[in-house]
Amino acid sequence: MWSECKLCRHSEFIPIVTRPSVSILQNRVFEDVRLARSAAVGRLEIVCCTNCGFIFNRAFEPDKIVYDPSYDNAQFFSPCFVEHMRERAANLLECSRALDGSIRELGCGQGTFLDMLGIIAPERTFIGFDLSSRRASTQRIRIEPCYFDRGTAQRANGAIAAVVSRHVVEHLPSPVDFLMTIRATLPDLWPGHVFTETPTVEWILDNRATYDFFYEHCNYFTKQTLELALSLAGLACSSVDLVDQYLWAESSVGSNPAPMRDQAIVGKAEAAASAFSSMEGKRRQLIDDLSATGLAVWGAGAKGVTFASLLDPDASRIQCLIDVNPQKESRYIGISGHPILDAQEAWKLSVRSVLVMNSNYLNEIRRHTEALKLPFHLSLVDGP
Repeated sequence: MWSECKLCRHSEFIPIVTRPSVSILQNRVFEDVRLARSAAVGRLEIVCCTNCGFIFNRAFEPDKIVYDPSYDNAQFFSPCFVEHMRERAANLLECSRALDGSIRELGCGQGTFLDMLGIIAPERTFIGFDLSSRRASTQRIRIEPCYFDRGTAQRANGAIAAVVSRHVVEHLPSPVDFLMTIRATLPDLWPGHVFTETPTVEWILDNRATYDFFYEHCNYFTKQTLELALSLAGLACSSVDLVDQYLWAESSVGSNPAPMRDQAIVGKAEAAASAFSSMEGKRRQLIDDLSATGLAVWGAGAKGVTFASLLDPDASRIQCLIDVNPQKESRYIGISGHPILDAQEAWKLSVRSVLVMNSNYLNEIRRHTEALKLPFHLSLVDGP
């Protein structure tokens, strides 16, 4: 149990969400329902620091989490997300075009973002670090299947043009230590930039999206708290942009004044905490209303898995989750044991209503189902 804020060491918190038993890995799927329903669990206790506004799971136990080749959080099957990655890749390369050296990605997964960078900048070399990586290195893209730390950083010697870390800091028990490790590998007069991407917690709070709090994410950042974490690690933040529901930060070696307390997020956290219970009641009613028509949730990622296991724990009202990742299809999600199917198999199962977790993907899903000539009734979880 964390008794102090990970950023400012303050010890007073506002409770936001508490769940005594949740799946620890939303992006791990299972080959049979028995294994799924016996998945490992942990405690979720999301709190907001009253001093700096940082939001985190104070009951997080890092030893419970093991990222290995069976972990699959790939999102590149979504054209919408691929376009997002392409824009981020172009931004990174434009900022780094005058610098020689390799580009390093920390937490590169299976190297999809590195491949995208390589297509745009074929003259560059790239190094990726990720314990769950299953792919082999090539002449231009080298993959280190390990955590990034001082030891692995020393092995990847040579000039560095840029460092990028996408969707990593929200998973780490000590995000500042990770950012300090990045800083320790960079020369004092290094002219390049460190790019950091992470979800914004304000999307969760503004949308009362209780299903977006889950065990894999032990940290939830605002613009100010991400800037504070970078500052504490010795990285001067030049910009933090809101892109879709993500924060994209650009920083460099140096220091700048730590941001003031994020008072706005403290107020939002208090308001959201008081509204979460009624929102979950409304969502249960929505499931009840739609289940008679054959109901599915679109997406066996963290949002969909959390939503289904939280609001339909015995898998009695939601028939399945639909996913376009073939590696997840015909498998089961943890705890509740809902099956994962493709859209056509869901239709054969008599699914006619589909809940969509994120409005950013609604049009993409509609185009996909129309192309398959499957007239699902699509509804946003919290939309009209």
